[in-house]
Amino acid sequence: DVDGQLELVERFRKHLLNHFDGDAGIAFNALDINLDGRISFQEIMSSFDKFSIPECDKVGPFDLRRVFHALDTDNSGYLSCDELMAAPFPELEGKLASKKKQKPKPMDTRQSLENACPTNTVERFR
Repeated sequence: DVDGQLELVERFRKHLLNHFDGDAGIAFNALDINLDGRISFQEIMSSFDKFSIPECDKVGPFDLRRVFHALDTDNSGYLSCDELMAAPFPELEGKLASKKKQKPKPMDTRQSLENACPTNTVERFR
């Protein structure tokens, strides 16, 4: 449901800001491991491990894959700083509503299975 996903996104953003002392720029730069100005899902996963960011807050666990896809408003497979921290809710609502009507995109077959499989013990709920 769209409202549940918007709530999840808001919780996730607050969680990141809390971990990085309330600074969205620092959070984005920390997650952008290869410094290309955008964040891949693999970078999110690696950053959560690298910075010991818990995959849950006091409300419950985060489905990182679900959050990532909700935030990726342009469907590029990457997150910009605006998408990660500032995309307005009407834009997210529109994307989430349209996703219900679309079939999921197939996984990029150029990725190796090793890179596609999460390694954390707390899952990223496929």
